[in-house]
Amino acid sequence: MANSSNHSTSSASRIHTRKRPDLELITCTKCGIHKILEFQVKKDEHGNQGRIFFKCTGRNWDGSGCNF
Repeated sequence: MANSSNHSTSSASRIHTRKRPDLELITCTKCGIHKILEFQVKKDEHGNQGRIFFKCTGRNWDGSGCNF
């Protein structure tokens, strides 16, 4: 998991046209409350640009909240 110090060198935004529409967006298996959404790294100095990842909407970008 990335820590808050990495957030200055990378950014991500929610994908409007999903790259993996074959994967159903599900309720988080950790908190059981929020949906898991698809994101894509937009800018990164470590070679991750374009990488797709999934995050619980209950997790904040500072790392607090749900740990999925």
